[in-house]
Amino acid sequence: FRRVAPGSGPEAFVVRLGWDGRDGLADWTDCSPEGNARAFLRLLDGDARGSYLERLACLNAATGFWAAGRVDDLDAGTALALDLLRDGAVRGRFERVRRFYERHA
Repeated sequence: FRRVAPGSGPEAFVVRLGWDGRDGLADWTDCSPEGNARAFLRLLDGDARGSYLERLACLNAATGFWAAGRVDDLDAGTALALDLLRDGAVRGRFERVRRFYERHA
């Protein structure tokens, strides 16, 4: 496990991210498969810019990038995730995977 310097743990990061743990929850209440699919497509289409959904998705990806050693901290991971999401790289990868499964399902 990596040691986290005081004041740089997840709680401090979430505060810097601008999320108080409550904002946006009312907009994201449909946790059915269809609701999750709609939320995911909103994210890919750029309709969720600056939202709780976008911040949560980028934080999740940042954690994965950090655990895999691709970034040194969550700030860098969040920036990387946001760049990949907003420049269309995530959408492109999703479409390639979707087409593959359509052909081979």
